[in-house]
Amino acid sequence: MSFVFKAQQGCIAALCNSCWNSEEGQQGKHGTVRAVRVKNEDGEVGLYCHSEQREAKDRAIKERFSKRFEQELDYLAEGLTIPRRLKSAKKVCEKIGRLRQKYARASKHYAITTEIDEKGENIMALHSNRA
Repeated sequence: MSFVFKAQQGCIAALCNSCWNSEEGQQGKHGTVRAVRVKNEDGEVGLYCHSEQREAKDRAIKERFSKRFEQELDYLAEGLTIPRRLKSAKKVCEKIGRLRQKYARASKHYAITTEIDEKGENIMALHSNRA
């Protein structure tokens, strides 16, 4: 994961003066930060930074949202066998759509399938696989 800081040429040195001339990275109190200076055709200078701690934080956030999405799907699937819970095909599909909207980044990694009864009114089973 890279982070891009865009500023005018004089301001970039102030952003990461310690990383400006070295590509091996700079050790600080919050871990190692690596930076690479890139100059575009427009004369704009960019500083690409990478931090292992930031990458770990982003990974933990993604895992937390994936876990929540899976828990919501499991709750919905368990409800198909419990009285007075959502079973209508239309309502279950709406609920899945709302969950996909709520957890948009996590839901794009899942394939969700449903099994509908003979009448086409109720959902019999709900399956989700991480792709």
